[in-house]
Amino acid sequence: MTKKLLPYPGRDQGEGSGAVGSEAEEGVDAARRRPTTTREAAVPGHSAPDRSKAAASHAISRRGLRTATAIGAVTLGLTALTACEKPTPLATVTVGTTTVTTEADCYEDGKALKEAEAKECTDEEPEKSINLGEGDTLRVGVEPDMAETGWMVFSDREALVPESTKKTYHSFPGDALFQQQDPNTGQPTAPKKSAKISIILTEDGEFKGVWSVTVKRDR
Repeated sequence: MTKKLLPYPGRDQGEGSGAVGSEAEEGVDAARRRPTTTREAAVPGHSAPDRSKAAASHAISRRGLRTATAIGAVTLGLTALTACEKPTPLATVTVGTTTVTTEADCYEDGKALKEAEAKECTDEEPEKSINLGEGDTLRVGVEPDMAETGWMVFSDREALVPESTKKTYHSFPGDALFQQQDPNTGQPTAPKKSAKISIILTEDGEFKGVWSVTVKRDR
């Protein structure tokens, strides 16, 4: 809505211009019509207060307070978020002397995951990777608590461990991870350049966590 500016309150030039009986009355009337604005008296040796500087200082102080308040709110939010996010159990993949440790892609503190959620997690691209040379052995390990629950290992959706195991680690010949064959003829084809290792925590037919690492052929 557009605001209309009202005229400054005062008298128009023609206002109060009626007949006057004498010059004295005219002077008195003129004095009465003069603005009654009060000016601050100057004190010897002291300069008048600089209102513009005081206003600017006040504005800066308020701006600084707002900035500090905003930063404090963001910091508090991040602290609360960090406190709510618990670290997940860890899975490890080792080739020779190189070990990669990864947290879960999906894990809800031991609670069962929905099948659709578990599938979505297994479809995600792993954040961690490790190189594996010809003839190397791949070792996959989990924490003792994970082993007590039971877990399985897959390579590109193909089970490397046929059923749930309670061991803390398993070893696999690395070359087998990259072998593939024609689905129609069953004949071997060119080896893959990488394989996705998925570690799935499972108990009583329920999925309880998914971890994954990419294994790359090192030539």
